[in-house]
Amino acid sequence: MFVSILLHILAFVCSFATAVMLMRGLLSIYHKAHNARSAGPNEPYEVPKTGGVVILPAMIVGVIVVMAVQLIFSSADDVVRVSSFIPAGGLLLVYALATIEDILDTSRWQRQTVVLVACAALPVIGLYINDLYGFFGIRHVSWTTGFIITFILTLLTVKALEALNTIDGLFAGTSGFMLVVFGIGFCSMGQNIYASMAFALAGAVVAFLRYNLFGDDKIGDKVRTGHAGVLIIAFCIAYLTLKYAMDNRNVISAHDDALLLPYSLLALPIFEYIRVRAVSSWHGTKPADRDKRRIQHIILAKGFTPEQATGIILIGEAIILTVNLLLHHLFNLNITWIVIINIAGYVELLRVVSEKIEVPKPKVFIIPDDFKDYKGEPGLVSIIMPTYNSSEFVADSIESIIAQTYKNWELIITDDCSSDNTVEIVRTYAEKDARIVLIRNEVNGGAGVSRNRSIANARGQYISFCDSDDRWMPKKLSLQVEFMRTKNVALCFAPYYSCDENSQYRGYVSAPERISLFEMMCDNKIGFLTCIYDTSVLGKHLMPTQRKAEDYAMLLGIMRKCRHAYSVRTPLAFYRVRPGSLSSDKISLLKYNAQVYTHVFGWAKPISYAFLFAIFLPTYFTKRLKNIVINAARSA
Repeated sequence: MFVSILLHILAFVCSFATAVMLMRGLLSIYHKAHNARSAGPNEPYEVPKTGGVVILPAMIVGVIVVMAVQLIFSSADDVVRVSSFIPAGGLLLVYALATIEDILDTSRWQRQTVVLVACAALPVIGLYINDLYGFFGIRHVSWTTGFIITFILTLLTVKALEALNTIDGLFAGTSGFMLVVFGIGFCSMGQNIYASMAFALAGAVVAFLRYNLFGDDKIGDKVRTGHAGVLIIAFCIAYLTLKYAMDNRNVISAHDDALLLPYSLLALPIFEYIRVRAVSSWHGTKPADRDKRRIQHIILAKGFTPEQATGIILIGEAIILTVNLLLHHLFNLNITWIVIINIAGYVELLRVVSEKIEVPKPKVFIIPDDFKDYKGEPGLVSIIMPTYNSSEFVADSIESIIAQTYKNWELIITDDCSSDNTVEIVRTYAEKDARIVLIRNEVNGGAGVSRNRSIANARGQYISFCDSDDRWMPKKLSLQVEFMRTKNVALCFAPYYSCDENSQYRGYVSAPERISLFEMMCDNKIGFLTCIYDTSVLGKHLMPTQRKAEDYAMLLGIMRKCRHAYSVRTPLAFYRVRPGSLSSDKISLLKYNAQVYTHVFGWAKPISYAFLFAIFLPTYFTKRLKNIVINAARSA
């Protein structure tokens, strides 16, 4: 079993890596075509609809690698026998026809013909439902009846999954979930070739999902499935469904979950497809307007993002699968009663989605209405600096701002009741330079409160941040403002260096070229002292009033609106690590990230902590390890 699991992981990884490589090659071709016809650097990329063409080749690579490993450690007869189960010729034919359709943009009737022929092909080659396992008291059925049932089931599967391909990520996310469950099911029965096939296809789908859901058309790394991707994934799922459900003593004999597991995975998409078609036909809805009736668009209409809609539907899929298995194994209900219960549950789900479900509202992170449409003085950069007993370093920070080659800035410093001579130092600079403004809090409220006061008084189109113990490179503002203008970027950041109290170099902190909202949720990859955002696009944003990680919360709030942030590739600042500063102990800050998820996204505390431990912490420590390796290489 352990060896089999390793083989399935290998299939997934090889397929994933192949899909990423092919996707990058495909996007490179589109980039060259775009640059050849582009009228200017800011012309948006056209999102290609042929991203699905990489899925089948990637899956084949994953399966071949596993079969090659099996060939090395087992008999050749076993490998040949196993490989004969995959109707590769028919799948390649469907793939070729669908790819031609994507490229040539063929008519709807031509596409339907390919689908109908492919649906009929499976029972023709002897793969059909021959046992209904007690559904309405029916067990074994004839080939003719099985042909009809299989044809209808395959067609419904393709159409239902195709109907999910109306918002980014939903089709790939749902099919990926199905494939993983199929892989686990086949693996538990010792049918390793089918398990590897499912996991290999899942690896390709996950790679595609990264570019489909989290890609960005602004830099040209976003793709959509296209007819080839939909058909290949849908027919592979139909093939796995038939293999799992068919009573074939030479391959898989009748077993307890033969029909229940595939039905549970496909129930929600098929119910939804039948409902939308029936309601649309009853009301005479045009095909172009059917999408508005689909459950995913009902969720979107309530203000949820595509990622949230995908998550809600995947949770529904998981609940149906879990409930059905429990009903069967714990209460010994047959599939007839389970279908009836599912239909009742589906009706209730529609009612809840339509009437009850609402977008989670932030509990603390609320932006005043007059901030949302704030534009600011064009070209002016408002620099936000909180101070508290910073007399040792504040002058150094202010000098680094005065030294900026970009001169159209204002520095708004809010002092949080310092007990040393910080205020006197700042006042000296403010008297010499009218661009420097000093504000004093009457009560100590923390860095977040001080920054919010400075933001409220900011007049600039751009808002940037520099703490009173950090330093900027002279070209920071000029490089970032130029980058934002030419690339049409709303939120920008950069790599930076870290130093100690004596300004001695400690290390280099890298920055990704681009980061999505989800990636930012997994780990704060933006150095706050390097970030700058455009209020003409995003309005003003405030921080929640928590004492720590309030900067992370504000960045997530900004990225909920702009979705992506982009990095200048040059290090632009020095981050000073001091033993007594709030942000010096990163480990102690981690628990405040759970509060961030609650404040920004309105999550319940258990969900926030589950996300923190399951996703944030592993990602955070991976980043720390990466920076250690980079700094070791730089030192060498």
